[in-house]
Amino acid sequence: MNRKNLEEFINLYKLYLCMWQTKSKLYHDRPLRETAYKVLVDKLKESEPDANKDLVTTSSMNQPERFCDVISEFNGQRRNLYLEKFLEQLDRYFQYGYFHDGQRIDIFQRRLSGHANVWLESLMPFPNTYDELKVLFRQQFWSAATQRKIRNEIFCPYQYRTSHGIATHAMGWIAKAKYLGPAIDAYDLIGVIIQHYPCTLDMTITCRSPRSTHELLAILTEFEEFTSFCEKVSNRQSENTPEPFGVYNYRGRYHNGRRPPFVDHDQRNYTRNGYDHKLLTFIY
Repeated sequence: MNRKNLEEFINLYKLYLCMWQTKSKLYHDRPLRETAYKVLVDKLKESEPDANKDLVTTSSMNQPERFCDVISEFNGQRRNLYLEKFLEQLDRYFQYGYFHDGQRIDIFQRRLSGHANVWLESLMPFPNTYDELKVLFRQQFWSAATQRKIRNEIFCPYQYRTSHGIATHAMGWIAKAKYLGPAIDAYDLIGVIIQHYPCTLDMTITCRSPRSTHELLAILTEFEEFTSFCEKVSNRQSENTPEPFGVYNYRGRYHNGRRPPFVDHDQRNYTRNGYDHKLLTFIY
């Protein structure tokens, strides 16, 4: 089956809700489904003379899934879904068949929720084409100012002071930088993330010389699995001394706007609070 016949079959298949819309009453109408099978078999026979019902079933299984299953909802919040990721999902779905602008805009609108849906309803005049809608969409939710803010967050001095989840922490910052334009150089991004960690861990990672974010994540995951890396503070120490607050930066801006409880300087030494000095020997 060539591409043209396949696309015609896909469009014909979409017309019969009884074949794929499981929430529709038509899906349970057996006589209607048999009629649809006959029409689809006849269509397949144009390119496959031996086509039968089984071939229709196999072909339909290879068709794009319902858009609500493959396109995530976008509500305007980056922490749930990045705009560029959302548009990638839409473009990937549209490439499997013929969709005119009206259909694309309709699918686009049905996957918006919350603030994003309110924004779309407020557009006056409404864009005539899907490409025009994408331009307005990016201007609202992924503007140059928004990207500049994220870039500043990435390069702002920051310290991660927890002895677990170091790989997950790096993944979050890499995801933040993924869709920025122009992209941050991988070497610069790796250097910034390494500086988030305490001096002991910083030097150890630097000695391993990661050249890509994949290598950085592999090294961090390896360290997390290293037994002496996650040594815990003794029970006596943890009972008598309040633990320092989790994450804060060197400028004194504390998480949730609160100062950490007072902790003796020696107790905040990373060789005693989760980061073992033996880690330095791990690279040899």
